Amino acid sequence: MHGVEVADDSIESAVAKILACTDHSTVDAQLLRPVAARIAATSGVYFRFASAPRADCYAASYSYAGDTPEAAEVYLDHYFRLDPVVRSGLRWLHHPQAPIELVSGLSASAVDLHDHAYRDAFLYRYNIGHVMALIVPCPIASGPQLMCIGFHRCVDDRPFQSHEVRTFERLAPAITSAMRLLAYQDAERLSHDVLNSLSMSGGVGYVILDHDLAIENANARGLADLDVSPANGTAALLGEVRRLLISGEVSGHGGDGRNVFTTGGIRPLEISVSRLRSPGGRERYLLITSEPLTARLLNASTRLFALTEREGEIARLVAAGLCNAGIATELRIALRTVENHLRSIYAKADVSSRTQLVSKLLRLQ
Repeated sequence: MHGVEVADDSIESAVAKILACTDHSTVDAQLLRPVAARIAATSGVYFRFASAPRADCYAASYSYAGDTPEAAEVYLDHYFRLDPVVRSGLRWLHHPQAPIELVSGLSASAVDLHDHAYRDAFLYRYNIGHVMALIVPCPIASGPQLMCIGFHRCVDDRPFQSHEVRTFERLAPAITSAMRLLAYQDAERLSHDVLNSLSMSGGVGYVILDHDLAIENANARGLADLDVSPANGTAALLGEVRRLLISGEVSGHGGDGRNVFTTGGIRPLEISVSRLRSPGGRERYLLITSEPLTARLLNASTRLFALTEREGEIARLVAAGLCNAGIATELRIALRTVENHLRSIYAKADVSSRTQLVSKLLRLQ
């Protein structure tokens, strides 16, 4: 039996290497190979599954150590849902309260008869006769993740022995820590990228208030939307939000876990308030700021119909109910100019009346 070889296969060395695995690029060398060497496995594989919103689960990442790397791709393309080792884990992805077996051992010859397609078409095809696996669920903010690590022996090899199973169980805490760290790091990178994108795009603002309603974090758009002064962190609008939170008029516990309200003024603003909990259990509030839905629809429509900046201004005022004379007064332009712009707007939007234009701008038809 020829296993995956490493120079030093002591338990202490294996644990050290496993705990040093802090990036997906090192899973092969620092996670799979040290464990495979300790239990004399011929191959090892790591998968991280995630559940997609309104869809099935998918493999977010994987690594393989052994002589037939194509087996991992075939497994993901056709067979992972048939794998009796990970089946309960996949159920857990969609129902995180479901029980899950963390450590499993399996011989291909012992696979249930109804799994013969998996056994014959996949396991035997790739000369996998014995499997030892660890399934680690990881509930994180971006969505549940399921880490699976498995080690294999060939069909004609002896099964994993009891002392090898015990060795695997001794390594399981380190393996679990390493795999969860990988999941947390990916989630942290995703959160960082999303927040950075929000900051750079200027489309949506966010402000996080701590337990005392002081600003804990924010992007530039969120601070600008709330008119917060960089010098002292105060603004009338922010003060009004704090008053609503203190009075309970806005709680962050709406039907979908948040409250949404729209401010008045020259530039209306939609503010979504959600109640969060910090690791210490203290409450925080996430404020998401954006233009109201009507304004967002109008902006999208002006881009869709390729309206000029002036045509966009006139279209918004039409949607606000102003007549041609009112638009001319508001924009300080001639009535004839308004009429010329409206003819151009009608042509671009393929409408013939103000009613049709407003309906199309607001996606009502």
